[in-house]
Amino acid sequence: MIKQNSIEQVFDIAAIEDVVGEFVNLKRRGANMLGLCPFHNEKTPSFTVSPTKGLYKCFGCGKGGNAAGFIMEHEKLSYPEAIRWLAQKYNIQLEETKPSLDAEEQSVIDSLYIVNEFAKKYFIEQLWESEEGKAVGLTYFKERGFREDIIKKFELGYSNSSWDGFIKAATKAGYKLEYGEQLGLIRSKGEDAATKRQFDFFRNRIMFTIHSISGKPIAFAGRTLLQDKKVPKYINSPETEIYHKSRVLYGMAFAKNAIRKANKCYIVEGYTDVISLHQAGIENVVAASGTSFTEQQIKQIKRFTNNISVLFDGDAAGLKAANRSVEMILEQDMNVKIVVLPEGEDPDSFVQKNGLTGFEKFVAESETDFIFFTINLLESEAENDPVAKAAMIQNIVRLLAKIPDPIKRNLYIQSAAAQLNIRERILIEQTNKIQRELFRKHSFAKKDDAELLQQHTADDATAEPQDQLITNRTEVLEKHLAGLFIEFGDKNYDHDILVSNYLLGAIQQINIENNLYNEIVDYYKKKEEGTINSEFFINHQKLEIATFAVDVLTSPYVLSNNWKDLYEIFITDRTINFKQDIDDFMYKFQMNYLMKNIEAVQKRMKDQQAIDASPETEKELIKLIKMNKELLDLKTQLAEQFGMVTVK
Repeated sequence: MIKQNSIEQVFDIAAIEDVVGEFVNLKRRGANMLGLCPFHNEKTPSFTVSPTKGLYKCFGCGKGGNAAGFIMEHEKLSYPEAIRWLAQKYNIQLEETKPSLDAEEQSVIDSLYIVNEFAKKYFIEQLWESEEGKAVGLTYFKERGFREDIIKKFELGYSNSSWDGFIKAATKAGYKLEYGEQLGLIRSKGEDAATKRQFDFFRNRIMFTIHSISGKPIAFAGRTLLQDKKVPKYINSPETEIYHKSRVLYGMAFAKNAIRKANKCYIVEGYTDVISLHQAGIENVVAASGTSFTEQQIKQIKRFTNNISVLFDGDAAGLKAANRSVEMILEQDMNVKIVVLPEGEDPDSFVQKNGLTGFEKFVAESETDFIFFTINLLESEAENDPVAKAAMIQNIVRLLAKIPDPIKRNLYIQSAAAQLNIRERILIEQTNKIQRELFRKHSFAKKDDAELLQQHTADDATAEPQDQLITNRTEVLEKHLAGLFIEFGDKNYDHDILVSNYLLGAIQQINIENNLYNEIVDYYKKKEEGTINSEFFINHQKLEIATFAVDVLTSPYVLSNNWKDLYEIFITDRTINFKQDIDDFMYKFQMNYLMKNIEAVQKRMKDQQAIDASPETEKELIKLIKMNKELLDLKTQLAEQFGMVTVK
């Protein structure tokens, strides 16, 4: 277990804007920072980071938390692993009550990360320290022109020709082989224990480590150096709980900051293309990890830039296949340009021959907007064939219809009409037709969802009893109470009286029914040493408490300076003038408690009156009448205390 003082040190140093900025392109908006949420699909930023409060909150999907909570959610790590991630980022030495748990004792996901980390180190060790690795793998990389610092940066490795080299190393290190099988590092033959035989999946191959966006090894790709056509050139890790091919971009861990800085992302096809461009100084480049581009990958790039340049080696089949990916890019309202390299060249070979200056010069001269590039490509194929040209125009129209921004779409239509020598009105009509079809499909989908929701709601709907309404009001008030403790508990209510002490005195005879809110109040009741404040709850290990604290401390609204600067209207800041809020709330809270008791007593009076008259019944009824009067008097006194008027 990590000691509490180490956890506090991590939170003292970790800056939420730095941590989130590793994964999201943030822009300053007043005191806060804004970006596109990495947890759900959105076109208008609703993801807010507050450096002063040390938290993030998305007002679109509702997710929020502190730096550790963000890493837990984004990287799917446990709380201790998130703390270790932050400690590593800021070079903090953690104190632990016992050594870190090994893979056998961790959760499955933590174990998969740990075993992959071991496998990465094993492949690297084989490359640099084994005779086979140096003779085969290291020689190959150096012949490709890769420097040693680049080989180490991308954590390239080698898997030797042994059938069980990795199995033996993992067993010796104390890891469960079942995790190796889940990760695809180990394969087995045989149905039962007697005939089962395990062997290394990667053998006699140079190894490419595939990283998560934060830089953790999540998968591997192995390339054979044999010329045997029966042996697949590349083999890859299977999909696992920590590796989803459609969501991963090769090189993104090393490219994200450069993409943000350049406001542009180059897309290439292969691993070596990415590595060669990085070595030349072009770091804002990624590849699709052996798959065609997916919507999730495009959204990942959009976090850092809206500008994409796709590099092609001029292969016609590849260019046509790219159309499908580019349509998805256009739908995300991103700008796409195409760079076709000279015949016989790929990004790797071109940059090694021409260097950084030659590459940048070629891109600047040949980079073409995708729409116009497609028009030129299809025009050359259609030539003077009217049927082929009509089909070409339909393809162009389909692309234009994918552009969501109406201004940008209209400008493209104007330019396309001039280039195609066709009336602009025709392109507009055809584009609108396709957009209506797309909208109709989308509307039907939404209608189906709405009908299902309505049916589900109707099936579950029941008349809400009166006591349920009271319970709901009580829960709302308890929620507000817990929020006041979190937001203002350590502030002064009046001179030397803390808000937390004032609230505890006012509710000392009232039981908090909701378990979560009661737990929060209990921290103040049982407070011994240390400070309990908003940061204590934001950084709480219990996710439910931390999430509630973030909800309390964030608002989707930012007050414009125009109220004060232009209109000379001064708005009261509740974070400074919170005493009135507390007084107003305490009246409602105590009054709600009194009314619940009054209603309970009056119900019992009614029940007693329905019973046949007897000395015991009369005695109980008199007792209840007296109790009811005392409660009504308390209600009047409470109203007078807070300057309120009650209806008798």
